[in-house]
Amino acid sequence: MVDLIEEKYRTSKKPWLAVCLSWMLPGMGQIYIGKYIRGLFCFLLICLFYAFWATSMISTQIPFYISLLLRLSCVVILPILICVDVFKLTNKYDTDSFREKPSKDKKPWKAVFLTLLYPGLGHWYKGKKGLAISYILTFFALDIFLPDRIVCVILMFFFHMCVCVQVNMSFPVRAKYNNRMLLIFAIIFILMRCNTTFLSPYLLTRYIYECHPNIWGESMEPTIRAGDRIIINKLIYRYNQPKPGDIISFKPPENVRYPEDTPKTGNYVFCKRIVAIGGENIQIWDDKFFVNGIERKFKILKKEKPVRSPENVSDRAIYLQKNSKSYQVPQDQYFVLGDNLYRSQDSRYFGAIHKDEIIGKVVKIYWPLSRTDLLY
Repeated sequence: MVDLIEEKYRTSKKPWLAVCLSWMLPGMGQIYIGKYIRGLFCFLLICLFYAFWATSMISTQIPFYISLLLRLSCVVILPILICVDVFKLTNKYDTDSFREKPSKDKKPWKAVFLTLLYPGLGHWYKGKKGLAISYILTFFALDIFLPDRIVCVILMFFFHMCVCVQVNMSFPVRAKYNNRMLLIFAIIFILMRCNTTFLSPYLLTRYIYECHPNIWGESMEPTIRAGDRIIINKLIYRYNQPKPGDIISFKPPENVRYPEDTPKTGNYVFCKRIVAIGGENIQIWDDKFFVNGIERKFKILKKEKPVRSPENVSDRAIYLQKNSKSYQVPQDQYFVLGDNLYRSQDSRYFGAIHKDEIIGKVVKIYWPLSRTDLLY
């Protein structure tokens, strides 16, 4: 009896529609054909891999190439396997009485799936090559030439959806209940694109991690060099306190006098290493750093004449000279220095950093690939 009910329910299901649904939302195609447990498993599996990927991005112990492999699994490998699975399942139940009547042996939902991959591919599959090329070039032009990125993303979003709907409706004979399925398809498309384009990136960059491209200067050489692109863990200091040895990123303090060669534009951040925390006493003696009377060693690239003098710093500076008196770091503040000590503008010039000024912990370099190495 159960088998008869399942057979009757599944006979109207279209393989390529199921593939489109699973491509947009892994597991939705399986749910569409009545395989609810299988669909839920596919959805949870992809969520699990995304969780592994996000964890690897903010970990100081997992190499960046592992993060790349996990990301590839999330966006390519697993979705393809899930789509192949639902296609094979649906073909078993797509009976002759409900099959799409072919238009020159072309299937509407297969054309939609190709359009999901890139606007214009579905029209090329249908044989409308001139229209396909125009769609491909238009989508490419929107991505390249629109100066406002937000407007660009919104226009590309609606253009892509309209092309998907149009390629399906361009077939003269379509399957039963096609208009209703087009509406469901459009709703899922809008929801998933809003998630992947706006919601997920906002939540990730706001609370978990940030990939920052603008590292300027030589203050952290050789650990971090100018032009390196770094990943910042923005979650860790919500549950843990910064500690000596951490490389942190923070917005440049106000009223700091920058060197003349500092870029005037760009969203730049400072990256320095914590050498002392609130309540600790720090002192420089014979080019050595002492914290609470105990020498604390950290990386120093080279010993050169300091490039700035005490007069060329902000009012909040604590300029620790050689054989200086000790300085106590205020509570909830952190004394930071650059690894390239004598080419660094750090707490000696703009004072200790308050915890509220910290963006996060620098965990790894992700570009260039030749320098994707662990920092700790």
